[in-house]
Amino acid sequence: MGTYDKFPSTFIEDGKLIKWWNDIISELSSDKSNIIAVECYTGIYYSDLLTKIKEIPHTMLVDTSALFKSEEEILQMTAPFMKEDVLFGFLSNLSLADYFDQDKLKNIQQKIKRLEGEKRVIVVGTVCCSPLTE
Repeated sequence: MGTYDKFPSTFIEDGKLIKWWNDIISELSSDKSNIIAVECYTGIYYSDLLTKIKEIPHTMLVDTSALFKSEEEILQMTAPFMKEDVLFGFLSNLSLADYFDQDKLKNIQQKIKRLEGEKRVIVVGTVCCSPLTE
């Protein structure tokens, strides 16, 4: 018999786990934090998440997908690691930060800094590993 866990669970120590959108929105809306960061991973329903997150009172919402370089720039940047057969290529020394447009990033960082401590900012997308949170 395999080791597949049919009933996975999450143990939360010194915190809480909230489910259902109404409860999540209520909890985050009542939170007094000025900056809320929502990390997103591959495979989520991003547009649905963004629609719900917009219900939280905020002054500014940052969708980090708008901060990436253009497709053309990314293709040019990654070209040295690609081969004719798209299933094979070379290991890359690129990091997540390399995919962000530095001008867009600096601009949004300045806007966030101006609101810091006064108004609520919500950052949604690739957050925790981005230069936005440095």
